Amino acid sequence: MNSKTNKQILQARLVALDVLLDIFKQKQALDTSFDAKSKDLSAQDKKFSFALLNFVLRHTAAIDAVICQYMDKPFKPNSIERQILRIGLAQLFFMDSVEEFACIHTTVELAKIRAKSSFKVINAVLRTAQEKAFDFLEENDELMYQVPAWLDEVLTRDYPQKAASIKSAMLKQGKVYVRLRARPAQEFLKKNAFMVKPLTGAWELKQGVDVNTIPKLEEFSVYVQDIASQLVGYTLAAKIEQDGKLEDKLDVLDMCAAPGGKTIQLVDMLPYANITACDNNANRLKTLESNLQNACPDDQARLNIVLNDATKPDFKEQSFDYILLDAPCSGLGISRKHIDVLHLRTPEEVKSVVELQKQILPKAFNLLKPGGVMMYSTCSLLKDEGEHQVNEFLKNNDKATIINIEDVYHEFGKITKEGFLRTFPTENIDGFFMALIQKNRNLR
Repeated sequence: MNSKTNKQILQARLVALDVLLDIFKQKQALDTSFDAKSKDLSAQDKKFSFALLNFVLRHTAAIDAVICQYMDKPFKPNSIERQILRIGLAQLFFMDSVEEFACIHTTVELAKIRAKSSFKVINAVLRTAQEKAFDFLEENDELMYQVPAWLDEVLTRDYPQKAASIKSAMLKQGKVYVRLRARPAQEFLKKNAFMVKPLTGAWELKQGVDVNTIPKLEEFSVYVQDIASQLVGYTLAAKIEQDGKLEDKLDVLDMCAAPGGKTIQLVDMLPYANITACDNNANRLKTLESNLQNACPDDQARLNIVLNDATKPDFKEQSFDYILLDAPCSGLGISRKHIDVLHLRTPEEVKSVVELQKQILPKAFNLLKPGGVMMYSTCSLLKDEGEHQVNEFLKNNDKATIINIEDVYHEFGKITKEGFLRTFPTENIDGFFMALIQKNRNLR
């Protein structure tokens, strides 16, 4: 191994180390940190570094159990030494492409650069793990499916019969789904993806296909969107079609719209509607505006993009025929693609976002015209953000009625007793909650 190659190999691991420190110490999102820190890596090294990070984050519980098993005084969970050991053990246990010698050697070299006083201890732990830990993990295979203790408690409460399978699915790598909009990408998808029937435009990429190789990706002829996410807009459009209003000049609001995937879907499915898309963050709004300009250049006249706080909406009451409220949430339903969410979220943050939803939901409902319908959705598995949130809203609002989604469109997920829709990662799609809420027609 020449020095240049050795330096490149260490650089990929150094990036992984810095990203882990950002996640565990600074509570920064994986994608944000990795994009900033991996700019100088080659494409191959980026792929390796990102894969390494995913193995660490998906198997943190098992890796940490090994560390605690073979250290009398384990390094603190957020310390640089702990991150270095996590990197080494993740390669040792889960990355067959890396020889065991290379796992240990590169990790010790990493320690010499970033934690010099501890490299001998790190070396000793790795060699002990190499000898003994494979048997330890085989005897304690439940460690492979552990989520944070507080989340385990909530999932067990919400889904006593399904919690184990849900937790296991949350930690697995998710499939990549895309939504096809225009012909240029169709031939590529026919060779590199499977059509997901009966959801129009939905495709599942074959394993190993790089989404960035799809033609015209930057023009949104196709874009990445999970099946569960596609169902949100699709179900609302199906309700509008059921109401016989697909060709009407409706006023439709996408209340928390950035980055715009669901807005684009509404533009495509509601060709005559005037669509208002909002977000409360100026930077996110710029992204939304750019995406809609690229994706929908011929529809700008019927698009209205507005900086707006959903807790204090700047619209007249009863202004919209239909509303999509994809509410701010914990994101705990999308861990298959964003595994860092399991390490970033806290019970306090969940309580805060539940309170935010509680504020936004009635504000959005007040914007509906009599007889209008709102789709309320979250990409969370927690019932506090879904069933409990909507049921509490209904208790305090006698003008609202639930429309059973089974009567509108049901090909994926489970319909709850209330008529809500739940999708689960056990179905190889994201975990979402959806409810169709109608404002009573005869209001004085």
